[in-house]
Amino acid sequence: WGGVASLLAYVSFVFASKRMEDRFLIAYAIVACIFGLLMMIAWSSSLPLPSYLSRFVAGYLIVNMGFMTGRPVTFSLYSKLTPEKSQGAYLGYMVAGGSFARATGPFVAVFVYYHIGKGRNTLVLFGSIATIMMTCLAVMLTLWSSLIPASDKEKSSGGKVSSHHSEGLSMHVDRANDNVTK
Repeated sequence: WGGVASLLAYVSFVFASKRMEDRFLIAYAIVACIFGLLMMIAWSSSLPLPSYLSRFVAGYLIVNMGFMTGRPVTFSLYSKLTPEKSQGAYLGYMVAGGSFARATGPFVAVFVYYHIGKGRNTLVLFGSIATIMMTCLAVMLTLWSSLIPASDKEKSSGGKVSSHHSEGLSMHVDRANDNVTK
């Protein structure tokens, strides 16, 4: 079922990406993942197993669809916002971070699942991931106006925008590295 969910997410992503800005798609993906993760938590130990399993599978499919929508558009937006001369390095850091998470995540998940008291393990496991996703959503909403690539700002304003605004997040990244060039 995960493959079917991924395929549906990809097809819907293709259509949605032509009609929506990247930042809206990322926000949708994060909200979908949070909702799916919350569905995967066993909130009550008295819940019958078939009922929990059906909710768990539905939550898994929603998380999968959110991830399959969010990952490509996140890479796309990130590459549009990073300075051209540093894109390779910054995208490499992003991919390395994801690889590290995929390599260590299963070990952490198994440890948490088996070493936390029964009944709380899904709460700690999926609840902590949902909390991280909520934090990401809060950071994204805080930076919302900076998440528009310069080319999109020019299209919406009908021409050129000031050099300060057209540099978007790239200028902030360069300033953080003391490499401001105009």
